[in-house]
Amino acid sequence: MNNKIYFLFLSCLIFLKCGSPLAETNIGNNIVAKIGPAVITSEEFLANYEFGFAHLKSVGNPKRNYLTAMINEKLLSLDGYEKNIHKQKSIQNKKANLTQDLLIEYLIQEEINNSILISENEIKDAINKSKVDFNLRYWNEQNLEMANRAHKNINEVGFKLFLENIISYNSNINLTSDQFETGYMSWLNLPPELMEKIRDLPINKVSLPILFGEKYWIFQVLDIRRAGVLESEYHSKSASFKKILFQNKLSAATTEYVSSLMTPKDVRTKSETFNILSEVVWAWLNDNSAKSKLFVEYLRESQSNSIVENEFNKPLITYINGEITVKEFVNSFDFSILRNDYRNKNAMKEKFNLEIAWFIRDDFLAKTALEKRIDQIPMFKRELELWVDKWIYEEMKNLYNPEELPLKLEKLTHHFPVTINKKVLESIEVTDSKKSKWLTVHNYKMGTNRMTIPIADGSWDIAYK
Repeated sequence: MNNKIYFLFLSCLIFLKCGSPLAETNIGNNIVAKIGPAVITSEEFLANYEFGFAHLKSVGNPKRNYLTAMINEKLLSLDGYEKNIHKQKSIQNKKANLTQDLLIEYLIQEEINNSILISENEIKDAINKSKVDFNLRYWNEQNLEMANRAHKNINEVGFKLFLENIISYNSNINLTSDQFETGYMSWLNLPPELMEKIRDLPINKVSLPILFGEKYWIFQVLDIRRAGVLESEYHSKSASFKKILFQNKLSAATTEYVSSLMTPKDVRTKSETFNILSEVVWAWLNDNSAKSKLFVEYLRESQSNSIVENEFNKPLITYINGEITVKEFVNSFDFSILRNDYRNKNAMKEKFNLEIAWFIRDDFLAKTALEKRIDQIPMFKRELELWVDKWIYEEMKNLYNPEELPLKLEKLTHHFPVTINKKVLESIEVTDSKKSKWLTVHNYKMGTNRMTIPIADGSWDIAYK
């Protein structure tokens, strides 16, 4: 390993966010309910309703039932604020993590989204290309050296015989040749960076190793199948293809934007310090008695602490005009993301190094967002507020059993008066088909385990209407 490890920021893509934040509203004209000082807007109600649990809107007056669940949650969260539940460490930690996510998300929206344009010709071209399917044979290796050896072997004996030899050598695990074929796939099913590499590859020609997803891939085009496009498809498929093209352009533009921010900073890790820290992390991951302990707890209680203490004030990461010490890093990095089964220590170190790169990238992006006052955008504040309300509600709900909760909610309505604007509620157009009344569809943001918006608790229909 070199004296310094260069971070591969160009390959560290920002995870794109599916769905949009809650729409900008004129809140004064769109309030569907007031709960003490809190409000529920028609846009917030609609977004919550459409992606909420179906059984909350399957009987009686669906919109009113669902709104009642949302109001109940607001009542409990308001009570929680008065009891300072929002100051709990667990909620503050969630808020800090979400704040960084939203800073990055809104920064990308502000800096990139509005500049992306999709022409009608691009949409037509994309629809045409979707009618071209490739059947690919493939192989992958963990590193470039192994991939180059495999590529040489494939060229010498042929891809088919290469795979047959692999299958024969591993007869105990029942491999078959079709496991190394993609089946027919168009550009819709292949990541753009892979499609760019193989789209001009002649049939039966073997590609050079291609780095993708932390592995090196070798492809061979077995067949190309083309179909015609009906004139009506240009109209019927236009909207969906426009969304796909937008996401692809957003991904590319985001990568370029991140690169433009990170490259001038010359971010590096100190290899000696990284190796020492990695040894301790590896020991923690393999210590059965430490499986339930956070890494910082393990350090405090184990002999490894003395090893790392000697490095605490040394820089782990350096960049133009700054550095991050081991101590600063250990106290801010989420080591739990490393709790996976790694085939060996080197595999863990590769993953750890990549996670550090993403950690630093996100830290700089969040700081850039603050410099650009992204945190002052009204919808940023509102989205963060809605999630904090949700977390407080969850804490408060756990204080009461099903028998106690209705009485508690009744008391809270006297403390926090509830007003419903029936006219606004009735004007909200929701999906109201037979299918929607039994089908629940949640909307998650890509790259996270977080829903696009907090939705009403699915247990409300049990006892609390």
